Amino acid sequence: MPYEVQIGRPLKFVAKGSITVGDAARGIPASDLDKVIGGETEVLLTIETDQIRIAFGGAAATTTDHRYNVDDSIRVAGSATCRAMTFIRVTNDATVRYTIFGRQD
Repeated sequence: MPYEVQIGRPLKFVAKGSITVGDAARGIPASDLDKVIGGETEVLLTIETDQIRIAFGGAAATTTDHRYNVDDSIRVAGSATCRAMTFIRVTNDATVRYTIFGRQD
């Protein structure tokens, strides 16, 4: 049976939004990620309307990075990873919805 261990205080809702992913790599807006204080960050992503590719290493996403399908949900943890990930479309522009959790105190 899977379980989660939580150390310290739980993360709180910080921000949510959506971005349109096209043929130019882009990430979650820094203005939303900057609302997290203290570095502990998690982002929940939901892919809508078309497939996308995600790069997690700080380089711009390309056609060889991880592919995600419509209705996939992805949980990404770590401030540096959340800030460095970038998205590009596979075929058509796609919408990615995001919810950011972190510390605000």
